[in-house]
Amino acid sequence: MARTVEWSETATLDLEEAADFIARDSRYYAAALVRDARAAARSLKTLAERGRIVPEARSPDIREIPVKSFRLIYWALPIECPSSPSSTVAEIFPSSGSAAEEPQIRKPDPSARNPRRG
Repeated sequence: MARTVEWSETATLDLEEAADFIARDSRYYAAALVRDARAAARSLKTLAERGRIVPEARSPDIREIPVKSFRLIYWALPIECPSSPSSTVAEIFPSSGSAAEEPQIRKPDPSARNPRRG
């Protein structure tokens, strides 16, 4: 069953910031990051469970997909009934090896969602 993918406002801004930073050196690689992140998010419409469970989140509903040197972290809402497709809300964070720099994972506030679709 197809899901709806929604980018949070934070994720949209984080992706724009990352692309702007990369574009200082290479507009090509900045565009590649945006293209790959959007493609990864679109793939969640049918493959939402494919990502790795985020260890620090301690929830099977919060997963991640690597996109270049970033983590596309998303919350896959359970499918409740066929007439109401569930959503997958995506956030993007830089990958880091340090636990001190790990993002604070939070369940998105449905009222604060960005209307932009993946």
